[in-house]
Amino acid sequence: MGSQAAGPADVAARVLPRVTRRLVSFVFICYVVAYIDRVNVGFVSTILQRELGLSNQAYGFGAGLFFLGYFLFEIPSNLILERVGARRWIARIMIVWGFVSMGMIFVTGERSFYLLRFLLGLAEAGFFPGIVLYLTYWIPTRERARNGALFMTAAPVAMLVGAPVSEALLGRDSVHWSFFVDSDASVMEGNDIADLGGGSFRTVAAVRRFSPLDQYAMGLVAESDVPAFFYVESPVNVSPSVEADSAPRIGVTFNGTRRDVLIQDIVAVMGRRVPGSSTSPRVHRQAFLFVRSRGGTVDPAQVAKIDRIRRTWESFFVDATDGRMRAETRLRPPS
Repeated sequence: MGSQAAGPADVAARVLPRVTRRLVSFVFICYVVAYIDRVNVGFVSTILQRELGLSNQAYGFGAGLFFLGYFLFEIPSNLILERVGARRWIARIMIVWGFVSMGMIFVTGERSFYLLRFLLGLAEAGFFPGIVLYLTYWIPTRERARNGALFMTAAPVAMLVGAPVSEALLGRDSVHWSFFVDSDASVMEGNDIADLGGGSFRTVAAVRRFSPLDQYAMGLVAESDVPAFFYVESPVNVSPSVEADSAPRIGVTFNGTRRDVLIQDIVAVMGRRVPGSSTSPRVHRQAFLFVRSRGGTVDPAQVAKIDRIRRTWESFFVDATDGRMRAETRLRPPS
């Protein structure tokens, strides 16, 4: 018997699962990254307001400016996508929003914060509607609701992934490691945590060196040099009692759920370190100040003590960075 040609229903039955697996899953991941990129400013709102001197009103206004740019460019972006093609235009959107997001490191006050949030909205504006339009090219009407719903679940997934990890890793003032992060006894207030098995843990070292993750953030090592680490979720039976924002301490035992973290998880939320390890500075300049009250006298013994701390810090810094960086604390280094 001769073989019969496959009908449209047979072709659709074979093609649609492949489209879902390859295309929808890919744009799902892209939207997770986009959504984290959009809302991660909320994860550090407290420290951002303090360091930039932003009031609650200024912070809220700046965060909201994202949606003004998004609103203004949403329709024009889709019209351009229709004209130049989805592959080029969506790639352009993702590249530009990445650069704008990295530009947040240059924010110094209200105006620059407002500008970058507005530009981020412009950059991301066409992504969501563009993907919705793009999916109509591949998916028939009867299947669009299911695939569209799958794509849009990326938003809650982004919050599920981004917020807990960001909160779990940070401790005091959102600039130090959480007490319950195994940070290899980081100088940034970190513990070295031993996994005792069965959901039991103990801190075995504290504030000893800059961990590989610290050194990646300092621009001293590449992503590939940062091993996996973990944090302990929902710690209980903590003895003696500490909190996530407590200072490091050796000999604390607790129970909880181990959650492993890869450097790729950090990069997905925060972006890559710029500049990279090949071009980052290798000298850290730091000053030690002695402050006295007006009309007070200077105790030479106190000055000598500060100078001993200064010199000790220089040698410790070299060791703590595994010789990759040195600290220069003199106002006039020898030429």
